[in-house]
Amino acid sequence: MKKIYIILIIIGITAVYAFFIEPQRLIVTTVEIKSDAFADILENKIVVHLSDLHFKDGNNPLLNKILKRLENIKPDLIFLSGDYVDWFSGSEAYAHAEYFLSQLKAAYGVYAVMGDADYTCARRHCLFCHTENSVQPPVKHSVHFLRDTNKVIQIDDHKLNIAGLNVNINLNANIQFMHSLIDSLPTIFLSHTSMPYDKLDADKNVFMLCGDTHGGQVYLPIWLWKILKRKIDPKHMYGYFHKKNKHLYVNNGIGVSFINIRLGVPPEIALLKFIHTDGE
Repeated sequence: MKKIYIILIIIGITAVYAFFIEPQRLIVTTVEIKSDAFADILENKIVVHLSDLHFKDGNNPLLNKILKRLENIKPDLIFLSGDYVDWFSGSEAYAHAEYFLSQLKAAYGVYAVMGDADYTCARRHCLFCHTENSVQPPVKHSVHFLRDTNKVIQIDDHKLNIAGLNVNINLNANIQFMHSLIDSLPTIFLSHTSMPYDKLDADKNVFMLCGDTHGGQVYLPIWLWKILKRKIDPKHMYGYFHKKNKHLYVNNGIGVSFINIRLGVPPEIALLKFIHTDGE
């Protein structure tokens, strides 16, 4: 009987932590990417990646905490990979998201793509990309939304190509657009889903940033995610992957969806550190 009580206490403590503590335990994860092509451009720059904020109607306690962390980090570049609001959220959630976007500042710009949850309110999601009843850029924020478009930016003496893959509510991406880009420049691909990663040429200098999975919200080994098949790309559930010259980072995200739980995969801000290979 004593063992049963101990087990019940452990289960209770774990449940309290998973439902009430870890979902609010925002961490900064430093990710080292060894690539001469990207390090030539970004070695001394502060690059941040955020994903899956999932703002809801009502209170969003992480909103100001994220902004405070970013204020301390002082990023040179910010990349966002979608799902700024939760599924089927109302106007209040979109207002939180627009306010958050309006507060983002980076020396070389803030670049973003949409996620599938963002499309669940057709009237509101358009305001992320342009002014209401206009094709002009939004006035509430200065984030560059890339929807199957790309932008070449100048960083010191180098050029960097930033491309955004637009996904629809079914997470389908325009692979033809991805392959149509000029391949002479190192390219950062923003995509809500990691699905297009396998279709990238490993000989090209490309780095894909995505989210969607939330790291599973509860940590499980990759092999188990492959068995469960709960996500469309279970072999890329979280973390950093690379093959030859192509790289992928799958962000744990910040918010949650469906169930307010996280265990072993706290909400994260990814701080990307590009370093040379030193002849490796």
